[in-house]
Amino acid sequence: MPMVLRDGYIGYMPSSATLGSDTLNYGRTMNTNNFFPFKNKIINGDFRVNQISGTNTASNLTTRYFPIDRWFTQGSLSGRFTTQIVNDGPSTSSTYSSIRPATTLSTCVELKATFSTILGSTDVYAFGQNIEGRNMSDIPFGGGNSTYNMVLSFWIKVSQTGIYTFRLHNSAVNRTLHQAISIGTANVWTFVQFTIPVDSTGEWLKDFNTGLRFIVNLGVGSSYRGTSALTNWASTATELCHSTTTIHLVETSNATIRLTGVQLEFIGTNTSTAYASPFEFRPFPQELDLCLRYFQKSWTYATVTGTQTTIGMYLFTDMNASNVQHYNHIRWSGGPMRAPPTIELYGYNSPGNAGYGTIWVLPITNYGDFVAYATAIQRSGCMMYSGTSAVHTLEGFHFKLNAEMT
Repeated sequence: MPMVLRDGYIGYMPSSATLGSDTLNYGRTMNTNNFFPFKNKIINGDFRVNQISGTNTASNLTTRYFPIDRWFTQGSLSGRFTTQIVNDGPSTSSTYSSIRPATTLSTCVELKATFSTILGSTDVYAFGQNIEGRNMSDIPFGGGNSTYNMVLSFWIKVSQTGIYTFRLHNSAVNRTLHQAISIGTANVWTFVQFTIPVDSTGEWLKDFNTGLRFIVNLGVGSSYRGTSALTNWASTATELCHSTTTIHLVETSNATIRLTGVQLEFIGTNTSTAYASPFEFRPFPQELDLCLRYFQKSWTYATVTGTQTTIGMYLFTDMNASNVQHYNHIRWSGGPMRAPPTIELYGYNSPGNAGYGTIWVLPITNYGDFVAYATAIQRSGCMMYSGTSAVHTLEGFHFKLNAEMT
């Protein structure tokens, strides 16, 4: 009786069964790719990591904005929808096995329309993730072979029934694919999965820039809609969804989409077993470490950025005998980042205003905020200094670091 993996668990298969022949009872595929660690190209696909904004509600901006680790929002007008982490999830983690406990997927993101927005012809509202090219290097995009496939899967719960769409495209936004999700019951978790062909042509970055972008459409103007689903890759930057019957979240005030368990996995050439394997649950510290490559902060994990506290501040003592500019070298506690980050410095007295640090005169008395600077910014650290030369002081800096791909 051979031993096999069943939905991530070790189990035994009767000797009379054939590997892969009984997918209901013994797992959906024996393709070993699905058992590799880090099979999921999406980071923070179950929205457990949220060091950026805690569980606070964040509104979209017109620029690409990251309210949740690794996930961005974007819109033609700001404040048209919000994101929030919610303690909710489906009762099971797969459609074919009840082995996993019901609480496995217990967090999700809720996207909620703030207004009933009238879409202009070229308006676009979106929620998605940029996948770094280095994390896609094992997938032969642009390699001339059209037999490779990926599987995209996730759970979705919506307040309105109808057709929803998502899309994938490359960094240059000139290779695009989009598909539809038909939801027949509102406010019920629905599991969806799609076979995604690996594009045999086009330019696909394999470096530290965006290799592939996954986007959930929240509102797309008429100029960017096609007549049918674009299930194969096409050279277009303007066809982002299909059909006039597509649900556009931002058109209905208080409409919601909840999303969790987002997974994109490479399954190779075996199209006969093109289905999603169970969601890959990486340990929380490991998932957080993956996110720290793109965003770090000096505030502790559970503390919302902008909170007035000395906990987590980088503190330096300047004991110069004269008013000489004092430089302080720091290394990011979360390790090297994807690229030299954009850094915002904050002081103690005005922790919500960027560009400041705080000086306390020794012996310690509160002295106030000062203009602060960062220079020689590298993937692993930088130099910080104050715009106010001081003698015998304690200097403090809070900061946010952003190395996300835009």
